[in-house]
Amino acid sequence: MKAVGYHLYYFGQAVTVGEWMRRAALGHLHVHFANAASTVARLLHRTHGFPYSITVHGPDEFYDVGLLPFAGED
Repeated sequence: MKAVGYHLYYFGQAVTVGEWMRRAALGHLHVHFANAASTVARLLHRTHGFPYSITVHGPDEFYDVGLLPFAGED
C-alpha cells in the first residue's frame, strides 16, 4: 500500500510540473539520476506529452542494471 502512495505522489508532481512547464512555455524536461525524478519525468511525458531525457550518474549505473530496459534488447 505504501508503494501506491508514492506513485500517487509522483503523479501529482508530474501534473504540477507539467502545468508549470506549459505555462512557462518550456518544451523539454531533463532529470539527473534514475530514481523518483525519472519516474516523475515519465509520468509527465504520459500526461502532458513533454519529451524528457535522463542522465544516469554514479550508483545508478551499477545497481540493478539487469532491471533496466535497454533499447534493442532481445
